[in-house]
Amino acid sequence: MRILHCIPTLTSGGAERQLSVLVPAQRARGAEVHVAYARPGLHLAALQASGASLHQLEIGSSHDPRIFTALWSLVSSVRPDIVHSWLPQMDIVAGSIALCRGIPWVLAERSSEAAYLDRFKDRVVRAALGRWADAVVANSRAGERIWSGRLRRGARAHVVRNALPLEAIAATAAASLADLGVVEGRRAVIFVGRLTEAKNIGLLVAVACGACAGSDADFLICGDGPLREQVEAQVRGAGMSGRIRVLGEREDVWALLKASSAFVSTSSFEGQPNAVLEAMACGCPLVVSDIAAHREFLDESTAAIVPLEAGRFVDAVLEAIGPSETAARRARAAKAQIARQHPASAAAEYEVIYREAVLRHQRCVE
Repeated sequence: MRILHCIPTLTSGGAERQLSVLVPAQRARGAEVHVAYARPGLHLAALQASGASLHQLEIGSSHDPRIFTALWSLVSSVRPDIVHSWLPQMDIVAGSIALCRGIPWVLAERSSEAAYLDRFKDRVVRAALGRWADAVVANSRAGERIWSGRLRRGARAHVVRNALPLEAIAATAAASLADLGVVEGRRAVIFVGRLTEAKNIGLLVAVACGACAGSDADFLICGDGPLREQVEAQVRGAGMSGRIRVLGEREDVWALLKASSAFVSTSSFEGQPNAVLEAMACGCPLVVSDIAAHREFLDESTAAIVPLEAGRFVDAVLEAIGPSETAARRARAAKAQIARQHPASAAAEYEVIYREAVLRHQRCVE
């Protein structure tokens, strides 16, 4: 099968991370895989190493209208059996082209409905186009519910859980915190993710300040995004620049997770967050917000699940890095649970979905 994945960028987001894990597994199953993207980033190297054919679209910005003509030309050249779109921009652009060209189209749903309430192009344009997809693949039940009952032509929404490169994670050694300027003997608490509104950044910084004030631990914030300057300003304003480190995008996230004493997620909503899954695989104790997306795969036996209140979060972090055995026990249970989410299994699930979508599309055309 000739697959064309279309994604806006290859930077540090969850969809980008998941594509970098899925493509090598699809190549290992013998698929001919092409990836169209507009901007390179952190995950470019993994895709290059997979042997997939990579196609950078020659456009000036994310809103450059030439993206339609560039992708149309690429589709004419590649002649894919299926188009798989990732993230709203490509759901609209690649989805439109697939529908016009009569090519089976799979839409990736990476979040929950709350992510789209304030954005017209997603809430209206993407929703209208997406109804005509030949399949939707979500990474959570909340994502599946967005499309359940809305798809036309007998198409279905599916759930495929995010896969992890478990062998590579297991082979990674813990980082040296001293290399980041952490004073010898101090512990670290870590956040990994895009610095966006969905991650509840104001609460995150408040929790980081409270955890540092109440312990000898430093706080590591790994990730980039539109709110990075706001985060850095809040940290400076709190006088915590020496204890809270905003590290930007990192290629050594697994090593940092293995060196940290707790992982924090203050998200207001999610799909199935890669960072939380990677923390589980690294054996890092979890302190996460009490939202449906986290409850879907975590409970009190695998994580500290906390209401979206700064004081409760700080208390949970301090408990996780304290002398209690509870956090370590939860981390062991979480690591054992995540061992089932292997890339080969995800690739096999996708292949079944693709073939079903192609057959359904052919029946509709006939």
